[in-house]
Amino acid sequence: MSITSPHPIHDRSYHVLDRARFEPAGFQGLDRSAGAAGGLSRLRQVELDRRWRARYVRGVRGSELVAAVPVYTPVGSSWPDAAYDPRNWGLDPGLTDSLPADRCLVVGGVYDQRSGFPVRLDPAGQNARDVLVAIAGVAAAEQRALVFPYAYNRARRALDAVTDGFHWTGLARESHFRDVEDPDRPMSSRVRGVLRRDLRLIEAAGLDTSVTDWATAEAVAAPLIAEHNTRKDVPDHAEFVRMRYRQWTECPDVELVVFSAATASVAGVLTAIVWHDQLELYEIGLPQSQDSERIAVYLDLMFHQPLAYARRRGLRHIRAGTAAETPKSSRGAVFEDLSGGLLTAEATRELADAG
Repeated sequence: MSITSPHPIHDRSYHVLDRARFEPAGFQGLDRSAGAAGGLSRLRQVELDRRWRARYVRGVRGSELVAAVPVYTPVGSSWPDAAYDPRNWGLDPGLTDSLPADRCLVVGGVYDQRSGFPVRLDPAGQNARDVLVAIAGVAAAEQRALVFPYAYNRARRALDAVTDGFHWTGLARESHFRDVEDPDRPMSSRVRGVLRRDLRLIEAAGLDTSVTDWATAEAVAAPLIAEHNTRKDVPDHAEFVRMRYRQWTECPDVELVVFSAATASVAGVLTAIVWHDQLELYEIGLPQSQDSERIAVYLDLMFHQPLAYARRRGLRHIRAGTAAETPKSSRGAVFEDLSGGLLTAEATRELADAG
């Protein structure tokens, strides 16, 4: 399917592809906001998931790639993952109650609860407008609404500049530690004090620590992670954990590492992904208790081992997930909202027709 730009003076054209036929460097230059979840190898894995039909709206200006936005439709009438169902987002029920899965086009991503918006944004907003009109054309032809799950501020601002028809709600807040390669980065006295107290507790616990690859840690890490998730009301199983990490190990642009920390009575693990200049903290496995040794293991895994590792590797940015905001904030994290957006089928049709 080919969609001619509504602004031919800008020499842009748009095509719908069923495979991610993009050069990695060109694709990654469009948007890095979602980290490894928005990487090309991760998106290609979704193409193999039979629960979703994956397509891409590609935009070019001459020979330059200016947009490569993944769009998805569920195969069947139910949502493969409830986290992507806008009826669960707290939006006005009048907008979502009559919106089944087979009437939605999901834009950006359907894994990892983080979605990129691979568009080269220009000051005039022309690329964002053109690609959104092209996506709306795909959705309108199938009588679908547009759903933007777990969108970063970059995408939300660009989309709102195109149309005021979006309905948005907050879904999560992702924590970040930036410029971590610099040991002298600005930090408040309060944060420095918290980190010093951490180190005293960790030293008193006498931890045995290590950093290994997934293959080495899998036998111990998989059941620990599954038990931890199940205890947090996220049903899991060690075999499901292995399946998740098997996918990540098949992504050529990421490196999977496992941090371990243990005392005589408590052992825990934290998985993390190295992607370009970033370290993404992924899942923790830690037995339940409230004693000081467990707290020391937690602090070492979540903050101090990753920080030391990032510095050794020259990594600039740590993504620390969406949970446990209070301990992360007290140690210097900053937060970015992840939003869920909906453009109704009627508004989508109007946008496509106007374009």
